[in-house]
Amino acid sequence: MNCKFSAPSCPYVAAPMQVSCSFQAPCGLEGGDTLRQPVHEVSTDGNLSLVLSVQVADFTVDWLSLQRRTYNGEIPSRTWRVKRRDVIRLNLFNDLMLPEKTDPLNSLRFPNTTNMHTHGLHISPKVEDVVVEARPGGDLSYEYNIEENHPSGTFWFHPHVHGSTLFQLHSGMAGMIIVEDEETDPGLSQQLKSVSCPFNCEHDIQLIFQPTLLYSNVKNAYKFASMQDDIEDGIDNLANYIVASTGKTFKDWISNDANGISYFTTNGQLKPTLNIMTGQLKRFRLSKFFEKISNSQKT
Repeated sequence: MNCKFSAPSCPYVAAPMQVSCSFQAPCGLEGGDTLRQPVHEVSTDGNLSLVLSVQVADFTVDWLSLQRRTYNGEIPSRTWRVKRRDVIRLNLFNDLMLPEKTDPLNSLRFPNTTNMHTHGLHISPKVEDVVVEARPGGDLSYEYNIEENHPSGTFWFHPHVHGSTLFQLHSGMAGMIIVEDEETDPGLSQQLKSVSCPFNCEHDIQLIFQPTLLYSNVKNAYKFASMQDDIEDGIDNLANYIVASTGKTFKDWISNDANGISYFTTNGQLKPTLNIMTGQLKRFRLSKFFEKISNSQKT
């Protein structure tokens, strides 16, 4: 049908109504943006120097903006990309603030104390003693020597203070480490080389899965709002907002299973999309930063 102003018999079709969601009038989350890749910090001349600031920053998905503990304000953190024989020198600054809960061992505590732990790197345990901690305003230095016989592959890092590991990990404090393939690697085929860093980084895709939005429908694990309550999170402000339709707090709304706010994010995004040309080969590096611990365990 060819409808014009001069053809009044054509039916009127209303434009879709734009819904504005907020803490006072919340709605579901959609996501669906184009997949972003984490920024890479790449070694040069055998060295990678890093400065990480543990700080509170806004984490936003659609209309929902939450305050989270992060490395340098990013979720996930930047990827460390190194070669064998490289040296990683890390300065870790804890810019979080007091006060913080200091309950006994084996309970949620120390939300603002931190340190660093790497998964998979072949290093001496003396390099990163997890009982060494940076309290609020403190700092730590680490030096990692990547040995000549270190396997290439995908590894990751996160804080490891006993009492707040789970909380800071679910907040978003984690990132990937890549030890690059080398030309002489016996397992490096031409096909794999064609889709791998450092040779063809545009086809080397990182997918980092994080439990940053586990607020409801969580079976045998900890809802994030419950963790915030139990660890006495000083930046938790979700109870300050009242949902107009229910008269209850936004924290009640987001924790209600009926509202379905229960997601892992991918590279800090909700349901991102990636277009791949027919016949194009890609390499996917997958990391799942998650520790499944029940509310009753409180560790």
